Amino acid sequence: MRTTAAAVAALFVLLGSLCGIPASAQTRQVPPPEPVLKVDVTAMTPRIVTESDDDLRITVRVRNIAKVPVRNLAARLQFGERQRTNLQVRQALRGTAPQDAQSTPFQQVSPELMPGEATEFTLTAALTPGAPNGVAFLEPGVYPLLVNINGIPDGGAEARLAGVNMLLPVRSAPGQVTTATQRSLPLTVLWPIAARPRVAARPFNQSVVLADDMLAAELRPGGRLHTLVEAAAKVRTGGIGDGLCFAIDPDLVATVRDMANGYRVRTREGLVRGEGSEEAKAWLTSLRELVADQCVVATQYAGADLAALAAHSPRLATAAANRSSVLSEVLDADPLPGALWTTDDIDERAAKAVAKAGTDLVVANARGVDVRWAPAEPLTVDGDDSGRLRVLPFDELGALALRPRSASPQLGYPATVAADDRTIAGQNAIATVLFKAMADPSKPMLLAPPRTFAATADEVDWLLGTLNGFIADGLVQPVSLTALAGADSVGRARFDRNATGGRLPKGMMRELDELDGQITDLSEAMKEDPTSQVEPQAIVSPLREALLRTASADFHGVRGARARALESATAQLQTVRHGVRISDPGRTIGLASGSSPIPVSVTNRLPVQITVRVKLTSGAGLRLSQPSAVEIPAGRSRNLKIPAEVLRAGRFTVNVYLSTPGGTQLGEPTTYELTSTEYGVITVIVTATAAGALLLLAGRRIYRRLRSNGAGRG
Repeated sequence: MRTTAAAVAALFVLLGSLCGIPASAQTRQVPPPEPVLKVDVTAMTPRIVTESDDDLRITVRVRNIAKVPVRNLAARLQFGERQRTNLQVRQALRGTAPQDAQSTPFQQVSPELMPGEATEFTLTAALTPGAPNGVAFLEPGVYPLLVNINGIPDGGAEARLAGVNMLLPVRSAPGQVTTATQRSLPLTVLWPIAARPRVAARPFNQSVVLADDMLAAELRPGGRLHTLVEAAAKVRTGGIGDGLCFAIDPDLVATVRDMANGYRVRTREGLVRGEGSEEAKAWLTSLRELVADQCVVATQYAGADLAALAAHSPRLATAAANRSSVLSEVLDADPLPGALWTTDDIDERAAKAVAKAGTDLVVANARGVDVRWAPAEPLTVDGDDSGRLRVLPFDELGALALRPRSASPQLGYPATVAADDRTIAGQNAIATVLFKAMADPSKPMLLAPPRTFAATADEVDWLLGTLNGFIADGLVQPVSLTALAGADSVGRARFDRNATGGRLPKGMMRELDELDGQITDLSEAMKEDPTSQVEPQAIVSPLREALLRTASADFHGVRGARARALESATAQLQTVRHGVRISDPGRTIGLASGSSPIPVSVTNRLPVQITVRVKLTSGAGLRLSQPSAVEIPAGRSRNLKIPAEVLRAGRFTVNVYLSTPGGTQLGEPTTYELTSTEYGVITVIVTATAAGALLLLAGRRIYRRLRSNGAGRG
């Protein structure tokens, strides 16, 4: 069987990928073929090269994920030159830096690997100067490293089938004397406690409903969120702990709190009880202990895309930046006042929206601002109509190092980076810290992993432990985010006029804006009822939060997730709107007289008082009055008498609509069937008056004729 992947792979061998032509020299315009192999690095020794190391060993596991056999698998290690600039390191992180300065010989891995089969092997590079088939690092620094795997798919030709790109930090050159570090790099680490939104519904006075139960798995021992909290707890005090600040998503904290109180999960068969309540309680307790008296900064709610929201619905963008109070309520924490952390771009419109939320400092990347490679020092950014906002940039290279799927799509072969492999996810991040420490240790560095940073427990421990080692050696000096945020601005900048932030579809954004308008209108029509004593925000806040989840940047790349979130948000709003409705009489209403009022019963099942407006329409034969707005108490009904005037006897159809005074529909329109055998009083009077007038006119005409005839005879 021959596949497209094999055919494309054959094309790349003709381009010379096997013949040692470096990746940077290959054609850039041809998209990479479909993956044939899944490659995982299971071990690497050493992770950081020092003068005492004799060799570098990397253990790799390869699995055939294609539908055809792969033959003559061979692999080798390739190295590039020392990276000396930010741009070079960025290219290395994306896999586009030259990696042909040195290499080990190809090592046969497997004569044949059938579909679904896997094999594991170890590649070794001698580091001793002058060793046969070895590699030499003559000076400390950061070097590109490629694990290059070749093979022949069935029906194809020999080609590079996969590659793992990473950075190799060399702290001191093997065989040379280590020189003492002159200055320490000021380093701050933002530790993200966030997750992809899972809430499907948060109905008032009922248990929360989750779209699935995957969050429970993240909270259990071994799960992603459990690992992040447990690893940080080990280094909480002293060392890198003095430079840690916990960036926490209010949506996650609120969701786990609700899970601890019992929750339900939506399945194809219906709602079932969630199984992670005990794990939620334990994790929440651990998180409270971790952040007690520690630096905490809020993220935007549910990771909502601030730039996209600000472009179409600024009110929602402001709401996303205004939920830090949840952290105080649930965790007893004191978030950094007026501060917000976001991994998304901040443009001028987003800055204006978050400023309305009381935010005066945004910890973000420097994209959208007319500066690059900015150190972790506050900048005052001026906008045309957004006023001033202080931006504290996190390190662009450090963020890229920890971001999965950042390998360039134009490499010409299926490539991954270290962050794609949970076993070595922190490798490139440590390399960027070493690079910054060697390049210019006078400039502070703010290391910010992605919101949903994922690594094994061992890898997270290694990442934080290595930073502790750097501190002990004097290479790094921990600095609190509070100190960075409190520093004076080092300069001024302007927002990039050409920056267009946000990655949400415009059609969806228009729909979110329309739904937000309805929620605002509902809120204005509601007020607290003296008997229930429920504030309207308890009803409308979950509705707006559902819109923010729909706009979450964490849904990027998750097929169908955003559409499902929008469907859930729409359904929650519809449930509230249908909490106020017109009762269907279920029968034909007979009007006792031609001017009898039409009885309309409005029921309010919401726990708040609401002001409504009733509108009636009918065909010919019935004159209707449009009543003024009326207030309906919480949990009560009101019977309204709508004045009507029958213009003729017979049957009538009346459509009855219910809405807020602002026009948001409530409930469903109801059709009334009416019958009457009498005319209305006004109609009778008008008819009688008209008849009298006609009779008078007719009599006058007869009188004139008689008078005219009498005059003629005389």
